[in-house]
Amino acid sequence: MKREFVGVVVGGWICFTGVAIGQETSGSEPVNDARIIGGVADGTPPPPPPPKEVPNFTILSSKLVHECGRKVSIQRVADPQLPELPPPPPPMTEEELEALRQSPEFQEFAEKHIEQVHFIVSATVYDHRITRLRWWPDLGKQESFECWSNFDWNHMTGFCQFQGRGNLYCTLIMGIGNAPTAEERREMRARGIEIPEPELPDLPSLEENGPVYMLTEGDESDAKAMELMDVLHDLYEAENERLVAAYQGREIARKEREAFLKANPPQPKDVVLRYWRKENPKPLTKEEAR
Repeated sequence: MKREFVGVVVGGWICFTGVAIGQETSGSEPVNDARIIGGVADGTPPPPPPPKEVPNFTILSSKLVHECGRKVSIQRVADPQLPELPPPPPPMTEEELEALRQSPEFQEFAEKHIEQVHFIVSATVYDHRITRLRWWPDLGKQESFECWSNFDWNHMTGFCQFQGRGNLYCTLIMGIGNAPTAEERREMRARGIEIPEPELPDLPSLEENGPVYMLTEGDESDAKAMELMDVLHDLYEAENERLVAAYQGREIARKEREAFLKANPPQPKDVVLRYWRKENPKPLTKEEAR
């Protein structure tokens, strides 16, 4: 897989544009193959869970407790005779493991298996237009990288898996926060709260240059670390409309939910706790487990 990025000098820093070198086709430009795996949360509420199956309990004794504006009923019940959980399977022998490794099913799985890459990103968004990022490409190490990105990373939420640059599967673990916007800072100053203006870099515009990031900390020759950020910018370029629409949907749903809870504050609900005594079965020996 050929890896390539373009550096643009801005204010003494090198900005990297998301030039994806993915699947190449004869006589055409390289294809950005980045895409989200699965759906993106867009504010649509999940379907209600199926109703729980509750056995018919025989109450032996009951105690009522008043706590925090609600009633808590503690009931001792007779053993409802729930089905026993099956015992765990016995560990495989070395001979069984070797036979599994040599099986056609395992060989086919090994050929198609693509290792998932897990990493952590911390994002702080300024004015919904520029984002400061810190990422840890190797969860086993403390080494981190830092950069500025020229788009709102609130849009890069609502999903966890994606691929790009030759079927590189990744899992994104991101913590995100929003610094006070210019409008919020003005409102705070009007109330006598002074918020210092952040020093933001002058990055190339998203509209004219596409997704761009400026590395401020870390070794740009680290191919693994740089490719992770390259793939994320490829992904935003490829899935921009979908990500923005999903974020807007989540924001509408969040505001509607806040308004509903303000008009209908949740009330404490009564709780019923049931317990029963049960004798643990005798554990199986190794011979019995086999």
